[in-house]
Amino acid sequence: MTEDEVALEVLRKARELISQESAWTQGAFARDANGKPCGMTSDSAVCWCAGGALIAAAHVLGHPEKNKAWNALQTYMGCSVIGWNDQRRKHRSILQAFDRAIKLVSSKLERSDD
Repeated sequence: MTEDEVALEVLRKARELISQESAWTQGAFARDANGKPCGMTSDSAVCWCAGGALIAAAHVLGHPEKNKAWNALQTYMGCSVIGWNDQRRKHRSILQAFDRAIKLVSSKLERSDD
């Protein structure tokens, strides 16, 4: 897999992890069922911030490299992924950011196929 293919896979999985509003959080990378912060890759994690979801997705998929996915998301946000997630954003804004980042990487992959 190319780095861009890995990035696309990680972005899609991260978006899937936080697709339900109850699976998204702010102020912590991840939280358990009691709302307490926990490790992003912990079995007890039930919700993640945007950055935590990227790290958890890379871990679940067995891709230690998540930088391309992180950079694609940050390109759309125009600032830190973590800061943007925690700045009074609504869940739909986070999903839109993931959709834009997925589109960005997908477009890049389509152009490289030509």
